[in-house]
Amino acid sequence: MDSSKFVIPLRMFLPLTWFIVPVARAADMAKPGSGRILISPDDPCLILGEGTKFLTEFSPRMQIMLPKSVNSALAEVSEVISDTQLRIKKEFGGESGKGTIRIREKLAELRAEGVTGLEYKTLPFVDQQDMYRLVYKSLKKGGSIGIFPEGVCVISSSTTLLLLLLRW
Repeated sequence: MDSSKFVIPLRMFLPLTWFIVPVARAADMAKPGSGRILISPDDPCLILGEGTKFLTEFSPRMQIMLPKSVNSALAEVSEVISDTQLRIKKEFGGESGKGTIRIREKLAELRAEGVTGLEYKTLPFVDQQDMYRLVYKSLKKGGSIGIFPEGVCVISSSTTLLLLLLRW
């Protein structure tokens, strides 16, 4: 949830004396990237682009997210080499390489259909230090925190409605 959408509606339902700490999520700020990408055949951490603008769209610590067709695989960018090459910190899917295998299979399917590469999204780096600092400060003063999950809780219809109102 975009933190700017969170504060105003929530304040309408809660006492104004409550201190609210919104949490920014990189996924809420995702933007489509230019061009299409491939994984290097020699190095699963080297991303190759066609029609990409990596130098202007990425910087280290940002993330690259692939489409749902490959389980929305996500990786942190460690180095931007050029407009058509960047390096990710760990291969998609972690050390097991299962994500990379699935992506290579999808790339082969697309190639058979005459399509080169996958679409992708850019996700900014979100520094949560201020949020954690405010949470610790509140707890140290004897306060409490409420955590509202992304999903919907099924307890009763009135409770679910209240949680949805608080969430939005």
